[in-house]
Amino acid sequence: MEEIIERVIKVVSEVLEVPAGKVADADKFTNLEKWDSLFHLNVVLGIEKEFGLHFDLQEVMLITSISSTIDLINQKSD
Repeated sequence: MEEIIERVIKVVSEVLEVPAGKVADADKFTNLEKWDSLFHLNVVLGIEKEFGLHFDLQEVMLITSISSTIDLINQKSD
């Protein structure tokens, strides 16, 4: 589980070009200062690539925080 968290934080941090600590401390991605719809899509693409998954439109809309992202990854990995 910890590995998944670290990988999600790494992707978000790289896409938004913010320190990993800021990502880890954010309760929602929208609270990060560079977050917008384009960054949202880039984060989703980065997570899909990192984990070898594909999210449908409804799932993309659920990716709002580290915990929601981890929940989706776990669901898709089962």
